[in-house]
Amino acid sequence: MAVNVNAIEVLARKAGNQDGFIGAVLNAIAMANETTVADIVSSIGCSTENMPRLVLCKIPRTETEYFSTDVRQISDFADCDADLLANLVREYQAIAAMRRYDPSDSPHETMLMAARDKKREYDEDSGDGE
Repeated sequence: MAVNVNAIEVLARKAGNQDGFIGAVLNAIAMANETTVADIVSSIGCSTENMPRLVLCKIPRTETEYFSTDVRQISDFADCDADLLANLVREYQAIAAMRRYDPSDSPHETMLMAARDKKREYDEDSGDGE
């Protein structure tokens, strides 16, 4: 059965904007690091030819007993480095957690504010102010 390459590329672009796909992981990390998805893909050893395969994969399950297995299956399928892929997924999880974080829900809000104030004072004292 012949596969329409254009159809795969269209699906891969759509997956980049859909939660639950590696494409969303790559887009979020590229945005956070002010780089391109192609650069991120290259950094984990994935070729541009295999990029659509990687982008269309589902994000690994977060449960410890499944995470490594899922990452290995994805890395085998897309021919990329499993350890580097795992690091990207973990970075994405951290980014997503920070986006969901609402300081007003935290009993430690004042402590976080104090930490920011302290850093600002330190920067001003050392001449490294922003």
